[in-house]
Amino acid sequence: MPNNLPNNANLKKVSPTRPSRPTFEKYVDPEGELTAQKFKFDLWYVKNKVLLFRLSIISLIVFSLINFVYSIGTFGNYLLFGVEVDKNLSVDSSYFPSYDNINSKYTAAPLQVVEVSVLPSSKGKVDLIAEIANPNDKFLVLFDFYFTVGGVDTKIGHSFILPGTTNLITILGFDSGSSGSGASIAITNVQWQRISGHEIIDTVGWQKERLNFVASNLEFTGISVNPESPNANVIRFKIFNNSSYSYKNAGFLVGLYRDQALVGVAPLLLDEFNSQELKEIDLRNVAENLYVNQIKLYPQINVYNSEVFLPPPH
Repeated sequence: MPNNLPNNANLKKVSPTRPSRPTFEKYVDPEGELTAQKFKFDLWYVKNKVLLFRLSIISLIVFSLINFVYSIGTFGNYLLFGVEVDKNLSVDSSYFPSYDNINSKYTAAPLQVVEVSVLPSSKGKVDLIAEIANPNDKFLVLFDFYFTVGGVDTKIGHSFILPGTTNLITILGFDSGSSGSGASIAITNVQWQRISGHEIIDTVGWQKERLNFVASNLEFTGISVNPESPNANVIRFKIFNNSSYSYKNAGFLVGLYRDQALVGVAPLLLDEFNSQELKEIDLRNVAENLYVNQIKLYPQINVYNSEVFLPPPH
């Protein structure tokens, strides 16, 4: 009988295949209302809802404890120190503060009158001289002035004093019958001009650099021994411009001294005074019984005015 069964040698074994496990990541909502990403988050939230609730409760408890401890510490600090501080503030607020010390840094101190002198001039006349100091090293001062001698007022003059310097203020040849009486000076129309610290830091040093004049070789011949001019004293000296600046109409007051005592003043005006120039000066003074062995230069040059300088040579 013929064998119709297949040969086992020609048969292949077929292992059964396990169906793939379904996963929600591959889920596609046909209606598009629930995406896989949202479904995944909602599933995670449901699984961890209790844990999240517990964590939030623990966080609130920790936050409350921290605030409670901080509040207790702040209140305790106030009881220990704050009560006393409040008492001191209450006492301090009952006093009105004085701003004088603060204002003094930003406002100018008044001019200081060092000395006022009445010195003999020509016959029947006197020279009125005031030595005035500007104590402010950041303020240039311009002002009007007049003297009062024996109840008589002089004409009004105008002058200035550079920051941090002392200058002579004069009315020369005043006709007064009270030459031996004292005098006083009145200063009016005071104008303060602040010097910017951004432009000039050291005003006094800046001024000395520009007003570096040296007087030397003083020769004084009194009236009694002056054959050239029997009615005048002769004051000769040399003046050297030791600065790097040249000036036009350079004015000076030459203080005449017997030792340390001021005995007279002589005005001096130089039309041009160039840098490093030496000039020989010859002055006359008609005051009787005058003796001079020292002089001091008081420049009447406002170096903050650019018009006083000569332009540099070409």
